[in-house]
Amino acid sequence: MSLQENNTGVVVRDDIDRQKMYKNAGKHEDMRRRRTECSVEIRKQKRGEAMMKRRNLVTDDADTGDESQTESGVEQKANWSLNEIFKCLTSNPTLPQLRIAFESLRRNLSKDRNPPIDEAIKMNLVEAMVRGLGVEDNKVQFESAWGLTNIVSGTTEQTAHAIEKGCIPPLLQLSISSDLKLAEQATWALANITGDNAQFRDVMLQHDCLRVVEHLTQNVKSLTRDFVRTLAWWYSNLCRHKKSRLSTDVLRRLAPGLCILIEYNDENVQQDSCWALSYMTDGPDENMALARDAGCIEKVVKYLNQAMQDARTSSIAPAVRVLGNFTSGADELTQAIVDSGCIQHQLPQLLTSRHSGILKESTWLVSNIFAGTHSQIQVALDAGLLPLVLKVFALGDARSQEEAHWAIYNLTTGGTPNQVMYLREGSSLADINEGLQHTPKVDVLKNMLDALSSILRHASYTFNDHLQALLDEFEASDLTGFIEGCQNHENEEIYKVAYEIVDTYFNEDDFEEDTYENDKENNSAPQGGFQF
Repeated sequence: MSLQENNTGVVVRDDIDRQKMYKNAGKHEDMRRRRTECSVEIRKQKRGEAMMKRRNLVTDDADTGDESQTESGVEQKANWSLNEIFKCLTSNPTLPQLRIAFESLRRNLSKDRNPPIDEAIKMNLVEAMVRGLGVEDNKVQFESAWGLTNIVSGTTEQTAHAIEKGCIPPLLQLSISSDLKLAEQATWALANITGDNAQFRDVMLQHDCLRVVEHLTQNVKSLTRDFVRTLAWWYSNLCRHKKSRLSTDVLRRLAPGLCILIEYNDENVQQDSCWALSYMTDGPDENMALARDAGCIEKVVKYLNQAMQDARTSSIAPAVRVLGNFTSGADELTQAIVDSGCIQHQLPQLLTSRHSGILKESTWLVSNIFAGTHSQIQVALDAGLLPLVLKVFALGDARSQEEAHWAIYNLTTGGTPNQVMYLREGSSLADINEGLQHTPKVDVLKNMLDALSSILRHASYTFNDHLQALLDEFEASDLTGFIEGCQNHENEEIYKVAYEIVDTYFNEDDFEEDTYENDKENNSAPQGGFQF
């Protein structure tokens, strides 16, 4: 994002479409599912429309007057054209002239529409700004950093040009300047570069940007709120490039800082920090372990709880994502989420959210809990999550319903017989039937038929005395009729599962009818009728 005249604002985050990869092979470790990103576009920083756009408007009375100059002809309004700027910079300018030239250049590059970035590149003015960073004058350095921020907010090619001209080292040096206004501006430019792509992020790491990130985080109390917002966004850009993951050593250095920032008293800082944690934990178990060991889980749960109290939807989403990522890992990582208490205290409310994204993410989290150990499954059952998940399957949107079906499937394939029988309680079977009536996906239907088969099989093997009652409940909820109808499904797998269920559990009437017909054939009445 390019800089504008007023540098305060609100972070606006675009939703990123994601899809998931499912691994359901009958064991709780394999049934957990990790998210895979599809066509992720790396985004530059987006600020509030009214506050953080590039602007070509002036901000104070001193800038509104006509062009003026002193007797020496040096002091005048900073509204030079690119040609005038180039002419000045190539004519052995004085310091006052440098100040006007670089401010004019920054103003040209801060236009709302069609800033002349390519023109500035062709005229070697990007190189001039890089050199301006080294001028021992805060005004020249600030204007140069501001102008470069706008350059690296452009295309990847434009950003690459600034990197090639050597902007990173001086920007890193200025980002720890005692002049906080200058330091923040340099940090903004660096965050823009980092967010462009993984290759540029790695270039930043090669220049030891983590040294600067850690320094700023350790001194966060001395920074302005806007500066801390930019720092948190820089963290987010460092962590977001999934196709080229950060090394464990780098993540180990970033995790403690994120734990500090997520407790900073500003919603935007907390939100960007939580998104950074979601990127960090969306990967191998080692990455999640680093975040856990740094104490991130407790802080995320605390942040989630406050966001729920304040009804801040945009803040709830990244927190749920972080917790869900942990449940996709090994048992010990899932246990850390169970131990945090969020299963009992936050999940029941989240599973009734009217926000489809939050509902989907929360249901996904629960589906991974149901793919956990028996003790972890029991915690979710005791917290009353199953009836809520069943309602999501019955009444939720398509994406949430798909997550709910995985929760049901995982419970029936990984739970104990007693745990599976929780699906008999209340309106469970009716909710399943309701959801099945509008399930367009073949995979969902196939898995749900497998789940129903598992329920019946557990009852047959372990609770045989209750099998007939369960069969009656299937009839009462219209599940029997639905399963029978699936025998006519065009998909062969669905047909086979449905046929097997009907043949195994619901063919008693046919059997009795066949027996009756056989009896009639073998025991026909004697001629003249029976004698009594």
